[in-house]
Amino acid sequence: MTFIDVPHFLACPECQGVHFVISSRAACRFRGFETDIGIMCETCSRVFPFVDDIFVMWSDELRELVASPDAMCVNVKSANLRVYDEVARDHQGHVKQSTPHGHTDLLRAYRNLVTSLYRSNVGPKSVLADIGCATAEEIDCIPADWQAVAIDISMSNLRSVVSRRAIKIFGDAERLPLKAGSVSAIVCFAAIHHFPHLHQFFRGCKRVLTTRGGLLVAMEPHSRGLPRGPLAAFVFFLRKPLYRWLARLGFGNHFHTDAEIQRLNDIAEVQRSKGGFTKESLTALLHSCGLKIVKCWLGPDFYNQKTWVLPSLKHLIITSLSLRNPFSLLNSPSISVLAAPADD
Repeated sequence: MTFIDVPHFLACPECQGVHFVISSRAACRFRGFETDIGIMCETCSRVFPFVDDIFVMWSDELRELVASPDAMCVNVKSANLRVYDEVARDHQGHVKQSTPHGHTDLLRAYRNLVTSLYRSNVGPKSVLADIGCATAEEIDCIPADWQAVAIDISMSNLRSVVSRRAIKIFGDAERLPLKAGSVSAIVCFAAIHHFPHLHQFFRGCKRVLTTRGGLLVAMEPHSRGLPRGPLAAFVFFLRKPLYRWLARLGFGNHFHTDAEIQRLNDIAEVQRSKGGFTKESLTALLHSCGLKIVKCWLGPDFYNQKTWVLPSLKHLIITSLSLRNPFSLLNSPSISVLAAPADD
């Protein structure tokens, strides 16, 4: 039987059991998940395939979605499954291009979180989980003696993870397959606006973080940076046929290759479609889930020293048509937050 080194921090996403055995009962023939081996939870006997060095720690809901990929009924999670399996190859390029203040600012916040935790004696061999990781290019920024974990809902994304250090897990962000108190740092780059039930996700973060751990949520849609008013909304909608045309010529955004991908992506980005986040709404949500705010900032202003920002062309047009100042930091298209477990 194939040997599988089960990570010490792994937990069943449904019963939270932490003891597993290698089992041929985990054999799977679902499309994209074909394997003859996996692990079984000793507590509830659920089985989890092991495919291409990826632990498939699916929740019951996620397993049902994978089992019926062509179902007519599309919800947020099934839309994410379908969209990101289509576009995984180009996703990291999209992140770099679409971040108006540049990818380096995200890396700065990422390193700041990890460095601050490292200096506070979190200790070697700590675990960092990148949730909604895409290709997880940033994960090699962490100290060499930390364990990196890449979690995503897309097998195509996970197969494209560039780091050899990362343990790769296919999983549901709202049912984290991680042991309580086992993770020192959680990072989410442009991910939580894809999660339909944010309370479940943040409560899961509180559960799995160590008492001195930290959570970085970065590059989420800021409400004041989204189109407001009929004219801005109309122009924003007109970008879709333009992007499809550019995509056919090889220049466009991969989320706009055809009308169906555009429709699914609108469903997948559920929190953006609902209007994004304000500082008040995001911090209140974290507080309600047992997390305290260390820092919350708009755009690239990690040190809260700026009052203006240089907008992208799209942000300049949409914000101006929304009758807002596109150069004002208060109207920045992105919001980020650092948080930590609150004292019980």
